[in-house]
Amino acid sequence: MSFSVTPEEIADFGRTLTTLSDGCPTAKQYCDSWVRAAGQDDAIFANFCSTANQVANKINERLDSIRAILEASGTELGKLASYYVSQEDSRAASIDASYSGYDKAPNYIPTTYASPLPNNPVDAISGTPSDADPIPPLGDLILHGAGVLLSPTGWVLTIIDLFCEGKNPLDDALKWVAGDWNEASQGSEALASLANFHGSLANEVHDAKKKGMQSWEGHSAEAANSYFNRLVDALDDLVPEIKGVSGDFHAVAYGMWSAAQSLSSILSTLSDLLIAAAISWAVTGSVSWTGIGGLIGTAISSAETVAVVAMWIKAYDVWNTMITCVDAFAGACAGYLGAIHSIDRIQEVGSVSASYDNPFVS
Repeated sequence: MSFSVTPEEIADFGRTLTTLSDGCPTAKQYCDSWVRAAGQDDAIFANFCSTANQVANKINERLDSIRAILEASGTELGKLASYYVSQEDSRAASIDASYSGYDKAPNYIPTTYASPLPNNPVDAISGTPSDADPIPPLGDLILHGAGVLLSPTGWVLTIIDLFCEGKNPLDDALKWVAGDWNEASQGSEALASLANFHGSLANEVHDAKKKGMQSWEGHSAEAANSYFNRLVDALDDLVPEIKGVSGDFHAVAYGMWSAAQSLSSILSTLSDLLIAAAISWAVTGSVSWTGIGGLIGTAISSAETVAVVAMWIKAYDVWNTMITCVDAFAGACAGYLGAIHSIDRIQEVGSVSASYDNPFVS
């Protein structure tokens, strides 16, 4: 195998990797700001926050690994460039001929995306995630349909005490939807941007490798090419996994919004039923001395209070739907979290370790 090398091209390759590594801390800050969620310790939102924070932790672990790999690889390439400068061509060629035992990887084929990725990965995560279609505070939706439940008095309180386990349905409903669910919506946008960051990073490492290896030939060049092909392939593999989590963030946010709208409608109907039942109970009380009025009022009250109970059961059905929605989100994310590990497999690259390592330099 013939040997040739231009040390300055290798040195530029190393400097580019070091520069690219500087984007990882920025990506971590972005992830902490928009993917990690903060909320109260109870209700459904706490379950969402727990899963969202697991996602943020996993992505940040990968970013730490990527940064370390790029920094160490950049340093190694710089040392290798200096080594080639210090060696006579014949000596370098002779040593290169002795290099063996490395794994060969197929050439990397860049992924084609629907929209072009930025040349600078950090540009993919600049600014605030899109909030073009924000999710309003779900508690406002609930209050909008609350009606008499906002300030129950008299017979309404009596009916609530008898048929709603003594709890104002409005209080429970507000607890169920508590939390900033718009965070989940923005988290979805942020994850899509982080996926683009990784895709852009893969492209830029690949382009830097092509420039750095334009005139580099030999066994050492072949081993380096194989290593960096695996690296960019591993970076690329992270893109669909992170985008998958983004879709789940979106699904849970809008699932909760839809459920809150249903709950608001149920509470509005429940409010009307409570008013009707309270009126009939009041009429029963005022004319019960006739005997006939008591019988009529009891019949009316019985039918309407049954409707109250039925509507309250529907509210609990929506509550269970909300729980299912968030549980499904957690389960789906668990699958993606298991897949966000592809960067680890570059540690299994024949004669190289986690970062690029050339046997000719120490």
